[in-house]
Amino acid sequence: VGAIRLAAKGDLTVNGTLDAHATGLRVDSYGKIIDSPNRAIVDLTSTHGTLTLGGGAAIDLGAGTAVSATQGNDGASRGTLALNAPRRGDNDVAVNVAGTPTIQGAKSIAVNAFRTYSDAPLASAPDVTGHVPQLITQKYLDEIDGHSSAFIDKALANTSLSARLA
Repeated sequence: VGAIRLAAKGDLTVNGTLDAHATGLRVDSYGKIIDSPNRAIVDLTSTHGTLTLGGGAAIDLGAGTAVSATQGNDGASRGTLALNAPRRGDNDVAVNVAGTPTIQGAKSIAVNAFRTYSDAPLASAPDVTGHVPQLITQKYLDEIDGHSSAFIDKALANTSLSARLA
């Protein structure tokens, strides 16, 4: 199996085929399938734009496509698809799924919404380079955790986001 990682600073649109599948299966000395080396990965990221999966997108994460059940293929999906995009507002993610893309062999599909923080409190004096560094404290991390929890709750209730990801 393979791994495909695509990242864009702006918009990232996939409307073609991303193929990370394998025809064979890696097994241990007892002939049992080993999950890890049979896990295809497709990781798509837009850092400042919108991540779009078009209706013509096809993502193949399968393993053992040329191995029959009698040869030991259990037919289980093992691949992982990660869609990483920035948060939009307090309840949305810059991800759009247009039409019905084809996704094969995925055990998990994750939508990861992220935010870039640059508002940590400043130190009282410059460091050796002359720059005043930010102080990352437990209080600051607790505030970020609170923001993240609130975002997750609101995003899960966002019917527009749910419809786009359906």
